[in-house]
Amino acid sequence: MYSWSRISFCACLNSEHPLAAKKSLKLADLKNENFVFYSGEEMLYHTVFDLCRESGFEPQFSFASHNIKSILNLVKNNEGISVLMHDPEKTKDITYVPIKPAMLLIEHDKYFIEQVADQRIVISN
Repeated sequence: MYSWSRISFCACLNSEHPLAAKKSLKLADLKNENFVFYSGEEMLYHTVFDLCRESGFEPQFSFASHNIKSILNLVKNNEGISVLMHDPEKTKDITYVPIKPAMLLIEHDKYFIEQVADQRIVISN
């Protein structure tokens, strides 16, 4: 049996960041940014890392934490940007910009099949 869900990512940016005014972003738009990363979900970390590589760049991680409030404080203080699967909370001085395209995640037994918009498929466990 397969189950699937559509995953939408957003870039968490300081509201004064030049990209914060955009209606949506591609991952490639973030290639020159320092990432502060929420490490509470290992699959999210690996998925974003792999998608960045497919977009032509290696993400530069400057900080990782299991504490989402720490990540948001670093973004708020313009210490970097983050990529999350949803808007965690409305926070003053932080703008959440959708990253396009969304991704389709298909789960079968112990394997995850990630299908991105251009129809490439990545299988991981």
